[in-house]
Order: sequence, then C-alpha cells, then structure tokens
Amino acid sequence: MAFTKASALKIVNPVLALVAAAQVVTAVLFTFFSDSIPFGQVRTLHLITGYALFGIIILHSYLNWTWIKSTFLKKRSKA
Repeated sequence: MAFTKASALKIVNPVLALVAAAQVVTAVLFTFFSDSIPFGQVRTLHLITGYALFGIIILHSYLNWTWIKSTFLKKRSKA
C-alpha cells in the first residue's frame, strides 16, 4: 500500500484534533480548577501538547499545501 498525502492526513487530522482538545482541556483546568489540581503536571502536559500542536500544524499545512495554494494564493487576473 502506497503512503500518500491523503493516507497521511487520515492519521494527522485525528491526532491534530486530540492534541488541540488537550490544549483546551488543560487551559480550562488552569483557569477554573487551579486550586484543586496538581499545577506542575497540568503545566507540563500543556507545554508538551503545545509543542506537539505546533509541529502537527506545520505537518498538516505541508500535507495540504496544494489546496492552500489553490484556494488562498491564487494569482488575481487583471480585469
């Protein structure tokens, strides 16, 4: 089975969603439950998932670059 951009996105997209959700959950824990949770562990999780989110966004953008170019970076014709 050939590994294509489409098959890579089938893995990258769910991972991207999970890591983004982890960022939201840890941010909510910081904001509303900072008194009752271990701050160091949540901070570490937030930091790790933040770096992972950045990397996955870069990978996701690379895998979708053709679509991004055709949708947003079109050359405008002179009319």
